[in-house]
Order: sequence, then C-alpha cells, then structure tokens
Amino acid sequence: MEKYCIVKNASTPSYAAVMDSRGECLIGLGDMALHNNISIDLVNKHIDVLHDAPLVVLDGNVPQATVNHVLDVCQRLQKPEWKNIQSQIKTVR
Repeated sequence: MEKYCIVKNASTPSYAAVMDSRGECLIGLGDMALHNNISIDLVNKHIDVLHDAPLVVLDGNVPQATVNHVLDVCQRLQKPEWKNIQSQIKTVR
C-alpha cells in the first residue's frame, strides 16, 4: 500500500552544489521548505507506516519537533532509525 501526502501550491525540494576540481563542495543552495509540512500530526496520521517498517529513515530537513516525535515512536516500537543529514549546520540537531 502506497502512502504519500500532496501539498498544494508547493515546490519539490531542490539542491544545487558547485564543486571544485577535487570534488569539494564550494557552495550549496537548497530549498527544503516543503519538509516543514512533515508535522507530528502527519506522522500520527500515518503511524501504521512506522509500525510496519523494518527500518525508519528520517531526512534531516524535517522540523526538530517532528524528528523528536519520530525518534520517540521508534524507541517505543523498538525500531531502528537512521537520520539522513545533508547539512553540517543541521547535524547539531
């Protein structure tokens, strides 16, 4: 069963990076505002997805309150979780 959420009048998150000749990132620009729609209420609405998942992968651009909630749910359900962090600034979360 597929689970998804459609947010009207929103843009798909995007990211662009400029790399040097050694492959080091010189600058990165991203629009991740859509991730702010992943709320605790949305997680709770689809809690069965977390319950049925063998592993929960969470993007680092999700609001901190939602991250905390998902991690709490994973702990209660004894599910392994993995946070995908693309930004060093967000790593401190």
